[in-house]
Amino acid sequence: MKKDIYKNIDFHGGVEVNKNGSLTMYATIYDTDLFKMTYYDYDISTARSLFKKACIEERDTYIINK
Repeated sequence: MKKDIYKNIDFHGGVEVNKNGSLTMYATIYDTDLFKMTYYDYDISTARSLFKKACIEERDTYIINK
């Protein structure tokens, strides 16, 4: 069975292109917390890849180890 690595992450559609050329991306983690990142000097495919990794890292900080 394939594990969903993006579980509990809802990526918002689209990318905001800012006046300075940076890219801002948004996601909601656990249906409550808005998470956003802004990337400078990256093409869109690289920025999306980095954003997905950042979302996973952010989501994993919500897990409490017992």
